[in-house]
Amino acid sequence: MKRILLFTIVSSLVFALWSCGDNTPPKETTTPKTEVTAKAETTPNPDLGKKIYKQYCALCHGADGKLGVNGAGDLTASALPETEVITRIQKGKGLMTPFEEILSETQIKAVADYVIAMRGE
Repeated sequence: MKRILLFTIVSSLVFALWSCGDNTPPKETTTPKTEVTAKAETTPNPDLGKKIYKQYCALCHGADGKLGVNGAGDLTASALPETEVITRIQKGKGLMTPFEEILSETQIKAVADYVIAMRGE
């Protein structure tokens, strides 16, 4: 019984570490840069934040932001202002991966907007 429990814990840990290891950012659709597309980059696609969140964040924070694996905070209860949410995504905290070298500023902003929307404000 102890071996089964130990095996389950070790396999879960290995899976969690393995699944967090993918540093390939989701692909954004690109179009030739014009004045219109430059403005569109500052207003990210609302689905982009959700897609990135599901890929990188949901494992620890959960689909609803409340999971709390590995010390992850409840995102629905967070009161951090947008600038601090962006900084947290960029720099990470505790076991959280810093995403400043993985995601673009537009992608980080999209995730921050999605996380803030989880609060139901």
